[in-house]
Parts: sequence; structure tokens; C-alpha cells
Amino acid sequence: MDRKTEVQEWLDFAERDLDVAVILSEHHPIAREIVCYHCQQAVEKYLKAYLVSAGVSFEKVHDLERIAAMCAPFDDTLGRFKDSFRSLTVFGVVTRYPSSVEITIADVTESLEKSKALRDYLLPRITALL
Repeated sequence: MDRKTEVQEWLDFAERDLDVAVILSEHHPIAREIVCYHCQQAVEKYLKAYLVSAGVSFEKVHDLERIAAMCAPFDDTLGRFKDSFRSLTVFGVVTRYPSSVEITIADVTESLEKSKALRDYLLPRITALL
């Protein structure tokens, strides 16, 4: 598969994750852990689309800070999202299993805002690399 097609596949998956998060956030009661999980998944896939667009191979990693570090040689401004990567990464694990971690409505709102901001930041950069 060519690079452009592979990038588009990553972006399509990312958009579906973000769409699901938005849709679920509008239902009551809100499945807070599922919304936050899909926000983390969306950002992970946007970052991986960025890596593919830059021609970088990567292993199966779900830690957003580690993935962002792989992107750093191509965009040193991603560091400004470090707190977002850290907070969203947590939702990639704790939301998949029964846990005593309470996820609040504020967590949901922040996760949606952070994932949309990262999408908006990354999309033009992905396009520029293709």
C-alpha cells in the first residue's frame, strides 16, 4: 500500500474514534470511560498517521508520549501538548478494565477538547508531509 493510502486509513480510523466519542458524550447517562478511551485512541491514530506521513516505521505502542517523541524530529512543537498526551494515555489503559479510578464529566469534556485540538494541530502537518 502506498504511503498516502496508509495515512488515509489511519486518519479514517482516528475520525471514527473521535466521532464515537462525540456521539457517546451526547447520550445520557454518558459512558464516561468509553468516551475517554476513544479520545485516547483517536489521538494515538492521528499521531501514527503523522509518523506514516513522515515515512517512519513504528512498533505497537499505545503511550502517547512515546509516540509523540517519535514525531519530535519532524515537529519540535509537539512538546506543548505533553500534558495532553500524558492525561489521555491513562485512558487507554484504565478504561478497559474494572477500576477504582473515577472518570468525571470534566475528564470527558477535557478529553474531547484535547483530542479535537490535537486533530486540528496535526491534520495540516500530516498533509504538508505527503
